[in-house]
Amino acid sequence: MTEATLRLAPLPESFVGLMARFGDADSLVNAVIRVRRDKLWPMVTEFIDDITAQILNLEPGYYLWIGVDTYSGSEQQILNKLSSDISMSGGEIINRASTWQEFSKILEPRRMLYSATLKAAFNDYGTDVFVAFEDIAVPMSKLPKAVREIQELGRKYNVRMNLGGHIGDGNLHPAVWAKRSDSDEMGRVMRFFEDVGRLAIRLNGTVSAEHGIGTQKKGLLREAIGSRNGSNSDIVIGLMRSIKKIFDIWDI
Repeated sequence: MTEATLRLAPLPESFVGLMARFGDADSLVNAVIRVRRDKLWPMVTEFIDDITAQILNLEPGYYLWIGVDTYSGSEQQILNKLSSDISMSGGEIINRASTWQEFSKILEPRRMLYSATLKAAFNDYGTDVFVAFEDIAVPMSKLPKAVREIQELGRKYNVRMNLGGHIGDGNLHPAVWAKRSDSDEMGRVMRFFEDVGRLAIRLNGTVSAEHGIGTQKKGLLREAIGSRNGSNSDIVIGLMRSIKKIFDIWDI
């Protein structure tokens, strides 16, 4: 028998948020950490890097969209507190929103991340393009280091890359694209992906935050389990398979 204990929370009465620009990734990440330390619990924390900003025709910089549920009547107080945390972290506030409807409008550039990446990739290589979106998560305290090292890996392997993600839970999505028929460039992209996964392991994160393991990350999954369980990785994977069999008796 399985037991589930649920707690019902009331729907939020109101919502406030803002869009801000930063000069570097460290300042942006530290702004999110400051907001959380200030007992504001964001419901939305999205970001893009400077390369993506260029693709989206925004002014140069690193952009953050952050929003918080609140109670009716406290919107201005919470928005001022949020704005203060962002400014104290070096952010320039571009837009503020006192309702979800207003915030939804200023969030539009972030919604274009996926389509903008595909557009840039096809502009570079046409139908001979290969596009892949990485998916890792690291503890909040390790986010500045993770963002820095992902950018360094992009330069190391000389890959075309942009970076965005749901930064409030440490979720990072570097996207890369290459010419499919160029074996050297494709090799560099694959090595980039592997090293990003190993970065997540080294920072005590996860090699897949929300996209799943699939076939590409089977080796990284074993490395991740081994990093926490030493020589017992085979035992742990065997246990996972046994649990799966309980719920998937036909091995679908």
